[in-house]
Amino acid sequence: MKELDRNQIIWRYMSLDKFIDFLLNKRLIFSPIEIMSDQNEVRWILDTIDDSNENHREGVEKFVESHLKNNFISCWTKNPDEKISLWRHYLGKDGIGVAIQSTVDSIYKHVNWDEKSFSIHEVIYKKELKFEDIEKGQLNFTKSIAYKDEEELRIFTHFNFMKFDEEKRQPVFFKPPNLMSIEIDLENFIDSIMISPFCANWQIDVIKQLTKEIAPSLSGKFITSMIKEKN
Repeated sequence: MKELDRNQIIWRYMSLDKFIDFLLNKRLIFSPIEIMSDQNEVRWILDTIDDSNENHREGVEKFVESHLKNNFISCWTKNPDEKISLWRHYLGKDGIGVAIQSTVDSIYKHVNWDEKSFSIHEVIYKKELKFEDIEKGQLNFTKSIAYKDEEELRIFTHFNFMKFDEEKRQPVFFKPPNLMSIEIDLENFIDSIMISPFCANWQIDVIKQLTKEIAPSLSGKFITSMIKEKN
């Protein structure tokens, strides 16, 4: 895998409720791949594996299930320009929300990873995946080519579902949480905030006022959408 440019601009489109949570709690939310809106996430691979070896397939199925539950992701887009399709996709029919801009470098510098492991990958889009591709470790960041317009970049962290009890000399298993959250340096993490072009003027005013009250240091980081279209 090629090394990511640390100056790469990234965007995350989010609904108003998620933005308010982001401001109040100063954290990135990581969701298990298992609950992604794309119901075929990872699972579609099982239908595209061109491998007649039953042992391979059984092993892949177990591997997929484990990855769905224990790998957590935060999804961004690496496209530096706003896209109307992403506003529609992530904000739904009402179109109320924002897009926040950051960089790959800020993920390293302004997220409090502490001792948590993490990785960042550009998503690979393919029509099919072979068993050899899974062996290369590309399972978590490969999607159907139907989603190529997203130009997605994923931040990963992993839940350690098993630890070894030294005293009892046996493994202990833990149930994965519904979500994982990691604190950020909010002011330095966010470079700019763009309000959805589908927000009415009064909604724009409310979002700006809420931001001023919750995180006043971000008030000067609003930029204007280039899209002029009625919702």
